[in-house]
Amino acid sequence: DGVHVVAITDQVVYYCMTDGAASTGNYVMHMMGASIPSQLVPRYGVPCAIYVPNHVAVQEPVLLLTTNAEEESDGFFTVDPVRKLQRQMARGKPATGLNCWVCGSHSSLHWGLKSGKPNQNLQENVLTLEAELAKAQTRVTQVKNEADRRLRAELQLRRSWKKQQLEFEAQLATANANVDNLTIQNVAIMAQFKEMETKLAHDAVRHEQEAGVRVQYDQLCGQVRDKLSRVDDHQKILEQTTKSLLQQLQRNSQLLKHDGAETNVETAKSECVICRDRPANTAVYPCGHLCFCQEDGEKYQNHLRHQKQCPVCQVEMISLLRIYAP
Repeated sequence: DGVHVVAITDQVVYYCMTDGAASTGNYVMHMMGASIPSQLVPRYGVPCAIYVPNHVAVQEPVLLLTTNAEEESDGFFTVDPVRKLQRQMARGKPATGLNCWVCGSHSSLHWGLKSGKPNQNLQENVLTLEAELAKAQTRVTQVKNEADRRLRAELQLRRSWKKQQLEFEAQLATANANVDNLTIQNVAIMAQFKEMETKLAHDAVRHEQEAGVRVQYDQLCGQVRDKLSRVDDHQKILEQTTKSLLQQLQRNSQLLKHDGAETNVETAKSECVICRDRPANTAVYPCGHLCFCQEDGEKYQNHLRHQKQCPVCQVEMISLLRIYAP
């Protein structure tokens, strides 16, 4: 009628009055109850029905709402009055519950009726109480069975949890042992790595030193070869000088043999000019005078501080040569 609006969703029923504001379309809906899920509608019918009861004195529109329905149990009807609801709807099915699901009071309070006086028939009361007791005992048995089932499930879960906890602790201990072993291996590998680094450094230094020594050895060998070549040259020069001196001595000897007058003088000259006792067997190079014995020649050469000269001709003395007579 444009005044009362009822909205039924999946599980909630909303209601509002438009107060003539239907033209705007903006309504404030208020929750007034809960309905059954949409998948249970084929079993329980339309979740909501609005009608006016015709067998009571109070002619007031009421809302009949199917609620508290489950797969294994019967649902109940919530009966609430709706003010000034003029439209009548004859849908739904009779209520199977006695109390309002929304407010918790007896459904007859919404109909304006008063409950009758209790029946005085004791037999009926006893039967009713026995039936209720049987229902209560059945319910208690169901509750106990459910509690036992849940307790067994809880114990099973606890055992499973304990088993998994022990397995995880064992795995954790194994992982920790592996970590310790890997740590020890890592320390050993690092020590070996440092040792190898030190060894490589020593090898590099040793190779460098060997290379340097080899270079020095090659240099020294070259110098020795140069000196040996020079020694050969000096030896050749010395041999030539000795030959020339010997030739000169031979010529002088021949001259002395032919010169009889100077024989005594030359004989005197063949004696050492220092000691006058031993024969002269050491000649002065380069003049060739035979004027020293071996001992006095060495003393003269070693102890003379000033410029060394031949005692006969005063020519600079370079060296002394030992002369072996034939």
